[in-house]
Amino acid sequence: MIMNNLLFSAVALSDAIVNTLTSALGSWYVILFNAFGIIAMLVKVCEFQLKTRNKIIIFATIASCSWFIYFILQGDFASAFSNLILIIQGIIFYQRGKHKWASSIIWLFVFIGAQAVFGILTFKTALDLFPIFGGAFLTVAYFVMQEKRYRLIVIFGMSLWLLNSITKGYLLATINDASCVISAIIGLVRFTLIEKKQNEQKQLQKENE
Repeated sequence: MIMNNLLFSAVALSDAIVNTLTSALGSWYVILFNAFGIIAMLVKVCEFQLKTRNKIIIFATIASCSWFIYFILQGDFASAFSNLILIIQGIIFYQRGKHKWASSIIWLFVFIGAQAVFGILTFKTALDLFPIFGGAFLTVAYFVMQEKRYRLIVIFGMSLWLLNSITKGYLLATINDASCVISAIIGLVRFTLIEKKQNEQKQLQKENE
């Protein structure tokens, strides 16, 4: 009963936000949420071309902040709260390797669990499974310390967000997610080639010693 009431409240609130903003802002409403979408898109695409983990997490957190506002303005609480969790976890995961408390694997399960709980509370249709699982994949991606594993896992996570955007008709988010998947693949290829070249140079140095 409590769960049903919470779900009903979330759906009613999301509809109220969209209706109120549409009436108050008119065409400016569309410009407003698309502006946040464009900012998020530019930041997110740059993320996958970065080399260091700390910079990756900083860019990812900034993008999640913009997407959180974008989806809130659309009344899509499932996608919005998935990004809210990504913001919080980004702040904590940034501290990994610096503080012992932030390096605990418990955080991984905490944020995956949070994705599931908020996903259930804001669940409207079966399509909302995409951001739930997409957010879970991204949680794992940003938790790992190795850049190559991050890129492999993030491709799956962004692919689920791409399906979420396509099925819900978010044109800007679809362009972003498709660009991110392509950018992540390019980043993975670049990283693999750089890694291979570095290994070859190290092997050559050993042979010359």
